[in-house]
Amino acid sequence: MTGPSSDDRAHDLTSFTLTVSEDPRLLEAVLDMTVHAAEASGCPSVEASRLRDGVRRVLELLLSAAHPARPQEAYEVRFDVEPHGLLVQIACETPSLQDQVGRLEGIEARRIGRQQIFRLVCPPSARA
Repeated sequence: MTGPSSDDRAHDLTSFTLTVSEDPRLLEAVLDMTVHAAEASGCPSVEASRLRDGVRRVLELLLSAAHPARPQEAYEVRFDVEPHGLLVQIACETPSLQDQVGRLEGIEARRIGRQQIFRLVCPPSARA
């Protein structure tokens, strides 16, 4: 008996979004979900770990930019299985972080209106 192929698992995991508050206690839960989504979509373990590290860097940057004087923001972490791999997009309304985005080498960052958006991709396994 065989289980579902990696292609079948990837199709079952088309996309989902987590909405997460600026609570640092939730960081590990988001990182664990990132690894599970990457592995379920067919990304090799090494790439899933790199993706996890990238998501950690983005969320730590956002958490460090949080201001106690303003209401807590919510981040949207969207996971999409695409032909070129698992796309993770992190978006939030925050003051401009353009002066700090340079610390996120290898991560696409852009600003659209009040939204700061970060995009990371985990490529699928060559055998998937």
